[in-house]
Amino acid sequence: MKPAARHLCAVFVMAVAALESGRAQETIVSPVSTVTDAVFRSQWVGPQADRPELVGMVPTGEGIKPVEDLAAKVREGLWLGSLRIRPGFGAGWAFSNRNSQGQTTTASNDNSFFLSPTLGLEYGRDTGPWTISGRAGGGYTVYTNPDYTANGTGGNSNPYNGTIALGIGHSGLRHKFDLGGSASYGNGQSIQGGGASTQFTGGAGANYTYLINEFLTTGAYASYNTQIIQYDSGNIDGSELSNVRAGGYIDWLFTGKTTMGVKVEAGRMTQDIFGTGAAAQEGMAARQFIQALVPVAHNLTSKVLLVAGAGVSYTEDENIPNPSPQYTGVRPVYLLGAQYDPSEKTTMRAYTSFDGFDIVPAYGFSLTWRPRVTTAFTVSAYQNQTFSITTVDQFQVNRGFTAGVQQTVFSRFAVGVSGGWQQTENISISEDQPDGGDYDYAFVSGSLRYSINSWAAWQATVMSSTGNRVNPTSSISFPETTGSIGLNLLF
Repeated sequence: MKPAARHLCAVFVMAVAALESGRAQETIVSPVSTVTDAVFRSQWVGPQADRPELVGMVPTGEGIKPVEDLAAKVREGLWLGSLRIRPGFGAGWAFSNRNSQGQTTTASNDNSFFLSPTLGLEYGRDTGPWTISGRAGGGYTVYTNPDYTANGTGGNSNPYNGTIALGIGHSGLRHKFDLGGSASYGNGQSIQGGGASTQFTGGAGANYTYLINEFLTTGAYASYNTQIIQYDSGNIDGSELSNVRAGGYIDWLFTGKTTMGVKVEAGRMTQDIFGTGAAAQEGMAARQFIQALVPVAHNLTSKVLLVAGAGVSYTEDENIPNPSPQYTGVRPVYLLGAQYDPSEKTTMRAYTSFDGFDIVPAYGFSLTWRPRVTTAFTVSAYQNQTFSITTVDQFQVNRGFTAGVQQTVFSRFAVGVSGGWQQTENISISEDQPDGGDYDYAFVSGSLRYSINSWAAWQATVMSSTGNRVNPTSSISFPETTGSIGLNLLF
């Protein structure tokens, strides 16, 4: 091999190592499954394109095996080039012993038949150095009993939920660029806020990485996320949280297994709680920071990745009266994480971090274990935080865990059991306001699915929970048991 060719191959190998190490670091600290997501979307239908599979929730038709029989002829007609169209339909009966406001139900409003048409779209294409992907999914649930209030009452009883995720990327020998975004819309029981609510969440991000030489990699990134919430009842109408952050970095491939670097980042988070009640605020509170971090990543083995980092940040609050000094000013920041992938059957990661936005350390743990093709175990534990979605000048710290198991029996029967617990702690970041109360929520759920064939299945689910609050400004909570049985179709 000629020297020029050997040099080109070396550059390529180093580029792959540097880019993969960077992506692995991002994966380690990515959010894990939470009780908030699992419960809020527990009655959504259709494919959910913006999130991975959530513990305790099985969307209509999901989990049915890929089609291999007569229905293949139907699916062949549902392709338009690289676009796959996945229509679905669900029909069945639902029950709840409480309505969305926590009131005890009666025989006239504790159950209803329902119809749920769904649609999923999938697109993926590689064209030279370009990669384009898109997914969308959602559905419309109609309850035949107008007095059945599963998620909200009156005009807030929204029957539609939808999700979308889009991405485009370009890669070369020395660089990689990714641009993507996702969004969701729907309603459900808000564990963090309390009561039934309708929520829109959206986010977009861009990342560029460039290999300077065999040892140095540089890059830049930016992201924006927003959450808009409309509450069914209470003394506030809704809230909007958003955050934007951007940064740049340079990494040095110190050895074939170790990467060291410097990362500089800045961000801004805003809180707006609106309405006519006493809890609504005038103006928009904000929290902003700039920080520098020195991260180190080390591949202990081909299956174990360790990440650590330390640095300093400067944080200040805006439009927050008498901000608490322990949450602002110059503060240390850090990151510790590990990822362990012993086989295709097992994936485990854990991390703890503290950055400029935070008021307490964040942490996450995720484990997926598939000892057999027919068996899967999932576990997650977490502590995350953000501006309160219900109270001005406060942070909400959520800590909890989820666990689930799925087992297929006799090829056609699938049994699932899951559960979780979450505590929401309300911490004031203003010395003029006391901390809020702590709210606990717990749930356990079970499902049974019988696959008639590759595109149809009977499914029954039941879920029991405690700590459901009536609305965002009330401390009154109630237990609830819900259940459903129906026929799910997915082409």
